[in-house]
Amino acid sequence: MTTTTRVETERITEDLLQAAHDVLEREGPGAMTVRAIAARAGISTMAVYSRFGCKAKILEALYRRGFERLRRELEKVPVSPSSVQDITALGFAYRRFALDNPGLYGFMFERPLPGFDPTLESRQDGLQTTFHLLVERVEAFIHESMGGVGEPVLVSYLIWSALHGELSLELTHSVRTPLPGWLVNEPAAAEEIYGQVIETVLSGLAIRAQAGGDR
Repeated sequence: MTTTTRVETERITEDLLQAAHDVLEREGPGAMTVRAIAARAGISTMAVYSRFGCKAKILEALYRRGFERLRRELEKVPVSPSSVQDITALGFAYRRFALDNPGLYGFMFERPLPGFDPTLESRQDGLQTTFHLLVERVEAFIHESMGGVGEPVLVSYLIWSALHGELSLELTHSVRTPLPGWLVNEPAAAEEIYGQVIETVLSGLAIRAQAGGDR
C-alpha cells in the first residue's frame, strides 16, 4: 500500500467513524445502518463495505474508538498528593465523557443494539486501556485510607459500579420529561449528588477497612 493510499484509507476510516458517532448521538442506536452512516459521511455504501466489509465491523471499530476517547479524557487528570482527590477527579472526568457522548457511552457500557456484541478482545482492550487508570489511584487510596488492606481491582470495581449506576440513572432521567421534585431533576443537583456518591463510597470503604482491622 502506497503512502497516498494509506492516508486516504485512514481519512475514510476517520470520516466513517465520526459519521457513525454522529448518527448514534443524533438519531439513536436504531438508526445505525450502513446507509445512514454512509450518507452522513458523504460517501457511497459500497465505499463503506469496501473499507469495513460489514456493519458489525464498523460497530466494533466505533466501540474501540469510544474507549480510546475515554482513555484520553481520563489521562488528562493529573496525579495529586491526595488519592481521594484523584479518584474524585477521575469520577468527574468519566461523568463529563458520558454527558458529552451519551449515545456512545450507552453503546460502550449497555447493549442498545441487541444484535451486536463486541468481541472478547475488544472488551478486554477497552478495560485495559481505561480501568487501570482508576486502579492506579485506588492502590494509593488503599494505602492512605484503608490501612493497606484491600485488593485494588476489586475496590476499583466497587467504586466504578457505584458511579456507573448513578450516571446511568442521570442519563436516563435527562432524556425524559422532567420529574418535579426528583433529586437529579436539574444538572447542578445531579452533579452534587454524583459528588456525594463518590464521597460516600470512598468513606464507606475506609470505614469498612478500619472496622475489619479492629476485629
